[in-house]
Amino acid sequence: MVGRAKVLNKKMIATLKIRSNVIHAARQWLKQNNYIEVQGPIIISAKGEWPGYLKTKIFEKKAYLAQGLHPYSQPLAASLEKIYTFAPTFRVEKKSTDRHLLEYWRIEIVQQTNLETIIRVQEKLLEYICQDLAKSAKDLLSVLNRSTQDLERIQSPFDKITYEKAILKLQKNGSKIIWGQKIENESEKKLSNMFDQPFFITEFPLNYETFFYEAVKEKPELTMSFDLIAPQGYGELSSGAQKITNKKELAKKMQEIQVNPKDQQWYISLIENSKSPQSGFAIGFERLIQWICNLKDIKETTPYPRTPKSIYP
Repeated sequence: MVGRAKVLNKKMIATLKIRSNVIHAARQWLKQNNYIEVQGPIIISAKGEWPGYLKTKIFEKKAYLAQGLHPYSQPLAASLEKIYTFAPTFRVEKKSTDRHLLEYWRIEIVQQTNLETIIRVQEKLLEYICQDLAKSAKDLLSVLNRSTQDLERIQSPFDKITYEKAILKLQKNGSKIIWGQKIENESEKKLSNMFDQPFFITEFPLNYETFFYEAVKEKPELTMSFDLIAPQGYGELSSGAQKITNKKELAKKMQEIQVNPKDQQWYISLIENSKSPQSGFAIGFERLIQWICNLKDIKETTPYPRTPKSIYP
């Protein structure tokens, strides 16, 4: 982290160059695979009191700063089929941690396809990025004490475990966690340390954050969703899911978990009824860089991190 220093140290210079390389590699793979880059609004309509959104006012009207392209991604993907964006994201964090920033970037991909395909897309994208860096950034990785062999080993397919199995693994490891609870940072790190390759956790329970995801067939309490977890204690890199594309089904889910439809009219208005499945995922860019660069603290991934304790200079 640079703080007020005028000159960047070697570690930060290497990190910034790797950031640039990762952006280039990601865009190259996406272009080769016919994805169209789009941009969505950063100022979005009020969504009710959703957790984590940074509030603002525009001409005395309540609004929020975006946490990604969703739900604008749904009509865009319906028209363009395969889309992505690389954009800033804003999230309220009440305390400073080694895994969270108030302002961060993310790579978000959405397309007209099912969950299995979008999981393979993410595997191939991450594999491409890691293999590209192993070939092109050996000297930079050396500055950061990251072996190119670590990245060369990243090859798809990745292991997958269900949320239920993840809870059982944590319980056997001594964690006091029960089914239905969110897997928080410390538990996530414990799971992460059980693997030496990235892996997926799938089928998260239906809740306030997942109500717009399709349900697992014959298991309506579960959603067609996943998190990609980095190994060796680094934790979550991304989240993804197959989205609901039917307004009646979405209204039913809202009723089940007592979400007020009046608070979500702006969101519902963007959804077009479709028989085609639509899936996507979003990679936390600084988290990806933290893992690739072997950094202990996410604040080391950018020269001017924004945290509850630092919004200046």
